[in-house]
Amino acid sequence: MRAYHVAAFAALLFWQSAPVQVVSAPGGRYRISVAGSAGEWEDYQVSYDCDGNKTSETSVKARMRSLGARADAFLGDGISRLTVVGGRTTSEVDWVGHGTFWGAMLALEGRTLGAGFGFRHAGDALLPQLYETGGGDPGLALYLRGGKLDRLHSVLELRPLSETPSLAGEARVGLAFGQGRQRQASGFFGVVIGPQGQSGGHGTAGFGELGIPLGPSVDVLLRAVYGPGHLSPHLAGGAGLRLVFGR
Repeated sequence: MRAYHVAAFAALLFWQSAPVQVVSAPGGRYRISVAGSAGEWEDYQVSYDCDGNKTSETSVKARMRSLGARADAFLGDGISRLTVVGGRTTSEVDWVGHGTFWGAMLALEGRTLGAGFGFRHAGDALLPQLYETGGGDPGLALYLRGGKLDRLHSVLELRPLSETPSLAGEARVGLAFGQGRQRQASGFFGVVIGPQGQSGGHGTAGFGELGIPLGPSVDVLLRAVYGPGHLSPHLAGGAGLRLVFGR
């Protein structure tokens, strides 16, 4: 089963069975969240001879952990959103996952369309070889949305601003709901392109994120990544809390 099959099935199952309108009170101008994650991405390397025949293949588990915080503020009448993140990523391997990350983004959130531009600095946490080889700073962050924030909509993120970048990876695309100021359950399901391995490649996996209200102003955050990989699976999970306040 492909990664996008896993993500699509999980999104459909939750959408049909979950009580999406858990809390329908207005609010949510400001959000502060803290989350952590742990897991592993496969770093797959394969070699070929001059005739194109495979001569060897290796699979290394790049175990990574992230701990960080994120703050969101809907400005003015709520049509614009400012997001900042910061934290630390560590790893058991030498070539990826060691560094402080931080970033900021300003997004315009229209009724049915949204777009945002910002910057994410990851040190060597996700793209070490670009820093080591002088390939330029890969810090541009991009966000695009189609559909209403509080309803089912599509999202594309390049270098997502997440408290747990080891799960959010370098890019992700999928379906989300409940991302506006209305108090309700939220979710994001799709496909994620993971951090760069020592071979220069990127793993691809399905991911899911849930935000479940525990009360008028607190949400619990649950996250997971899974992909079959080549010889070893991509597998990671995370959790956190989010404080929601302001009108």
